[in-house]
Amino acid sequence: MSFTFDQLRAITKTYSEGGQYKSTLDAVCTTPRQKSLLALFKRDGFKVWTEGNSKLPFLSFSALPGEGHCPGAGECLKFCYSFKGWRNFAPFLRQFQNSRLLDTVAGRRFIVSELDKQLARRKYAGREVDVRLYVDGDYRNKGEIRFWMRVLRQRPNVRAYCYSKSLHLFKEMHTEGYKFPENFKLNLSTGGVYDGLHNELASAPFVRGRFAAGPVHGSPLHITRDQKVTLTKWAKSEFGGKAIVCPGECGSCTKIGHICGLDKFKGYTVVIPKH
Repeated sequence: MSFTFDQLRAITKTYSEGGQYKSTLDAVCTTPRQKSLLALFKRDGFKVWTEGNSKLPFLSFSALPGEGHCPGAGECLKFCYSFKGWRNFAPFLRQFQNSRLLDTVAGRRFIVSELDKQLARRKYAGREVDVRLYVDGDYRNKGEIRFWMRVLRQRPNVRAYCYSKSLHLFKEMHTEGYKFPENFKLNLSTGGVYDGLHNELASAPFVRGRFAAGPVHGSPLHITRDQKVTLTKWAKSEFGGKAIVCPGECGSCTKIGHICGLDKFKGYTVVIPKH
C-alpha cells in the first residue's frame, strides 16, 4: 500500500474544511491500481448504493467517516472499522463521492434517483426493502437528516435503520417536535461524545435501542462463547435491561427480521465487539 490511513484521513479533513484536496488525492495514488480507480472516480464515479454481501445483505449507503464528517465521534475513532476498510481504495472513493453528492441539491437528487433505480428492480418488487443508512460516516447536520426523512416518508416500502452518534441533532429535532417517519429506526451507537443523551432519547418512537461496542476486540463473526458471556454481562451491568450479542451477519439474528430495525426489540441493547 503506497498511501497511509493518516494521509486519507488528512484528505478527508481537508475536504470537510473546504480546502484543496484534489492535488493531495492525486499525489497519494502512486500504484497503477490506485491511479486507475481514481481515474474511474473522476470520469464515471462509483455506485451510490451497495447491494450487500453475506455480512450485510441490505441496500446500503456510506459517506466519509472521521473529523468533519462524524460530529458525534469520540472514542470510536480509535477503532473505527471504516478506516480499516480503506486498505481497499474503492470504498474510500465511494464514500468520498457520496459525501460530495450530499453537499448539493443536484447531488441529493442523484442519490434519490439511484435509490429508485434499485427499488424498481424485480428482486425488490412488491416487498418491503431493508436499507441501512451510513454504514460509514454519520449525519453531519439537521438538514441532512431531514433530507433522508423526506426520502423515506415518500417511500413507505423502505424500512431504514442506522447506528448514529450524531445524537445531539436527533435530540434537537425531537425537542422541536419533528415527526420522524415510521419506517425509520435509530440505534443509539455508543463510543461518541453524546452518549449522555441515550437515556433522554431512549423512549422516542423513532429509537429502537442501544448498539454498544463492548470490552472485547475481534470480528463479531468469530467470537467465542466466553466472549459472548462477557459482552452480555457487560451490557446488562452498564445499561440494565435486556442484551443480545450481535451475530455479525445482519438479518441472521431472528426469524422475523433483524433486531436493529424492529420495534419488537425496543429497549434491548445489541452488543458487539470492538472491531
